[in-house]
Amino acid sequence: MKKLALVLLVFGFASFYSFAQDINLDQKANLLFSKSNSQLTSAEKIEIFRLSGFELAANGTQFYHSANPEEANTPFDVIVHPIDINNDGIEEIGIIYGQLNTKKVMDRSTLLFVRDRSGQFTANLGLPGALIFININDRVFSDVIISGPGYEFPVYRWNGYAYLKHKTITKNKLGKLNLTYLSQASYAYSRTLVRE
Repeated sequence: MKKLALVLLVFGFASFYSFAQDINLDQKANLLFSKSNSQLTSAEKIEIFRLSGFELAANGTQFYHSANPEEANTPFDVIVHPIDINNDGIEEIGIIYGQLNTKKVMDRSTLLFVRDRSGQFTANLGLPGALIFININDRVFSDVIISGPGYEFPVYRWNGYAYLKHKTITKNKLGKLNLTYLSQASYAYSRTLVRE
């Protein structure tokens, strides 16, 4: 009888601890999404938070990479940009993070969360610079570049599972294409939600 009581006590504590962690994760994920107009469920927001690798900083408003605890002393800002890259009614999430109060593009990085063929979100890019979509159109995932200093930029293409490096493009050729910044794509998507 004592063994059964001990097993039940351990199971109850483990269940409570797991439940408390989920609540904590839910609060952190909701804080991450607090300034965005996302249509994701709470479970999907938690999934994005976990995939981001972020952890809430002590100040309760900023984040740092959980893999780099030393960053906790210099946390960064995060902006979540819900988008629908291929206009299929399924939301993707772009995240800009870093020292957003500076004008230097290289002081911020971009993550892009897209569902793969199995329906699971994947974290893409995570590179310094601004995310720019090339020739955005319906029914396909546009190629993207991450802008930065220099005269050549890598182009990333969606393969059904992840955005992978496809080729490089010169600044001159880039200037001739139809470019859409992440914030512009998110604004256009948010306007469609208001109309619905």
